[in-house]
Amino acid sequence: MNVHRPCSEARRPWCRDCHWFYITHRPGKPYGCRAMGFVSSRMPCQAVRESSGMDCQAFRPKEGGRGQR
Repeated sequence: MNVHRPCSEARRPWCRDCHWFYITHRPGKPYGCRAMGFVSSRMPCQAVRESSGMDCQAFRPKEGGRGQR
């Protein structure tokens, strides 16, 4: 399973840099978003983009993190 940011998404919000992202430890749905209240088998920002056609609007950079590039 590839969880690295694709080159084409270099400037979009990325879950690993987001305050709301967490690891669920659930087999089959290891990634979660507290802001949107769901878990997924892939990065939540990818699921949001695919379902809405928009970048995640709930992105909030982690304290001391790299944030949105």
